Order: sequence, then structure tokens, then C-alpha cells
Amino acid sequence: MAGGVAINIQDNHVFDDAPTEGTRTYAIIVCIFASLGGLFFGYDQGVTGGVLVMDSFVNDWCVGWHEQTYKDCTAKSSSLPNRWIDYTLWYNMTYNIGCIFGALLGGWVADKFGRRVTIFNAGLLFCIGTSWVCFCPAGAHASLLAARVIQGMGVGNSSFSLPIFGAEMAPKELRGFLSGFMQMTIVTGLLLANIVNLIATGINPMFSYGGLIFKDVVGDGILSVLILSIVNFVSTIPAMRWVDTFGRRQLLLIGAVGMVLGHVVSGISFTAGCDGNTDDSGCSKGAGYIIIIGTAFFIFNFAISWGPVCWIYPAEIFPLNVRAKAVSLSTMANWVMGTCMTWVVKLFPSLNINGVFFLFCGTCICSGVFVYFLCPETKGILLEDIEALFHKGDGYKKNASPKYVEVESPVQAA
Repeated sequence: MAGGVAINIQDNHVFDDAPTEGTRTYAIIVCIFASLGGLFFGYDQGVTGGVLVMDSFVNDWCVGWHEQTYKDCTAKSSSLPNRWIDYTLWYNMTYNIGCIFGALLGGWVADKFGRRVTIFNAGLLFCIGTSWVCFCPAGAHASLLAARVIQGMGVGNSSFSLPIFGAEMAPKELRGFLSGFMQMTIVTGLLLANIVNLIATGINPMFSYGGLIFKDVVGDGILSVLILSIVNFVSTIPAMRWVDTFGRRQLLLIGAVGMVLGHVVSGISFTAGCDGNTDDSGCSKGAGYIIIIGTAFFIFNFAISWGPVCWIYPAEIFPLNVRAKAVSLSTMANWVMGTCMTWVVKLFPSLNINGVFFLFCGTCICSGVFVYFLCPETKGILLEDIEALFHKGDGYKKNASPKYVEVESPVQAA
């Protein structure tokens, strides 16, 4: 059917379930070892929230800056100096900007010099940026932000290169597991960071700003965020197997429904059981615990579906001749949205916390609708055949990726 998608996206494809011939040990070891790069991504994400409220960080970077006192710098979030609030936002923003450029440039590097060089560059950039952050003189605010950009470039580079390397190296029956294993290392790093923050400082790390909410909701932000991190970690473990058992599309749809339900429960509970003040939410204990349960349910559904699959799916669906550039653009889009999320606290006064829950509920609905109508299943299909799922018009054969063996596509045309 010219001009349209030449497949039926329902789960009626004939998949090749035969295991890959020969030994798979080398590919598995290489993919798992390469995925360890996700550790510094997750650890940095988790530890940043703790660092921002450490006394040592506050004394070095806030106290004395524009005549701010220690009392000013450690006030409640609604009473913090505007300059300090803006600086902490830029501390996260510059990191995400670096991730955007790292992912974008990674596509060119991967095509020019190969995947291994891209992964090596990612580690090198992150080491340079982290060393710069650690040894940056106190009070050198611009220099610290520049270091965060370099850190972000390393993470952006790795978040693009590791999934695509895994997708290309892995046997088809393990491609979901090995390509998505980076997500497992990310949540491991995030959990380790929250444990370190808890042991070393006793403060409340910001897990996607969750600590800012749960500190007021139940009075124990430290425990709440740690519980959410554990849920994220534990839920990701079975997801590594399920992506190759149930498939990408089915997990994305189930996850979207579950995330919507989690946000709805949290939003309704906050509306009914709290007074809505963003500085002192006034939640009853019962409402607070229901909000935590709803948020944990959301994280569970994200961790088993959108968490790993969003790294796997883009690395599978593009033809070889554009794969590196296309995946770098998709990863860049991920980080652009991450940059937008650093400003989510700015929505609290306008939408209130419950309004933010409902806003994210709407985005999850849109995501599920997109997957239902536009995303076919890719489980068990060779990379060379997956592009047939998306081809349009008569130019497909001319631009198709080269194949080691001429095979008939397992996809039935509509």
C-alpha cells in the first residue's frame, strides 16, 4: 500500500524463534561490560540532589555569595534566595544541556570513528568533567557550570552509544536484555547514590524532585525516596527478561496504563487529603501513604517498560546507514525533555503538586496512544528485517541495509 505503513502493527507477526548459531558468550560479556557506563549516569543523577543540600556545598557556593547568609541558604524551599534557586536549577540545566550536545555529536563520532571510540570518549569526557567539578575552587560559579556541561556531554554520549552497541552486538533472542541492560546499571547507580547520601549526610536526595514532595507529605523524605529507589531497582530486574519474552510493544502499552493509574491515584489523594500548600502540604498520614503507594506503582510500571524499552527501541528500528545519527537524535530528544523537567518545580505555584500529577498523567496517555497506533513489535526480528516494519513507498529496497544473508522478512505486509 504505497504511502502507508506496510504492516499490521497488531501482534500477529511470524517471529524467528530459532536461537542464533554459534557461541554467544563473547557478545554477552562485551555488551554487559559496555553497559556498565550507565553506572556513572545513574550515580551522578542520584547523588546530585544530595550534594546540593550538603553543608559543605552550601558553605562553598551559597554562603557569602551576594551577601547570602547560612540561614538564607538553608531556609525552606519557598524562602530560599532567588539567586540560589536559579543557580541550583542551572546546575542541573547545564548538565542536561551537555547531555543534549553529547548525544547529538555522538552520532557523527560513531559514524566517523566507530562505536568503541564513542564509548571511550563518553568515559573520558565524564572523567574530565567530574574531576573538574571535584577540584573546582569554591565560589567559581561559572567554572562549576562549565564542568557540569562536560560531565553531561559524557553521559549524553554514553546514553546514545551503549544501547546502539548492544543492539548491534547482541543475538536477536537476547537483544532486548543486552541493549536495555544499561537501564539496569543506571538504576543501580541511582540506588547506590541514595544509600550513600543517606549514610554520609542524612539528607533527603531529590529523586526527580520526589523528596521535595514527600518531606512535607509524610514527614520522612529520606525513607520515602529510598523506598522509591528500591522499587525502581527491583522492578528493572525482571524487565530485562520480559522485553524478550513479552515484547517491547506489549510492555510499553501495559506500562503506559499503569503509569496513568499511578498518577491518578497520587493526584486524587493529594487533592482530597492535603491542603495544597506547596511549602507545607498539610497531608494526613493516610493520604501521604496512598500518595507514596501511587508513586511507587508509577515507578514500577515505568521500570518494567518505558525505562529500558526507550533505550532499546530506537536502537533497533533505524536502517544501518542512518542508525547512529537517528539514535543520537532520539537520545537528544530524551535529554531535551530532561532539561524541561528541571523546571518542573516552577509549575508547583501555578498547578500545585496535584496538578503536576495530572499533567504527567496526560503525557502518559499520549505516549500510550502513540505506541498503540504507530509502534509495531520488534521482538525476535533481525535488525536487517526490522526496517521493513516502517518502510514507505517504493524506495525501500534501494535504501535498505545490506544483509549478510538474503532472507525473507518475517513481517506480513498488510
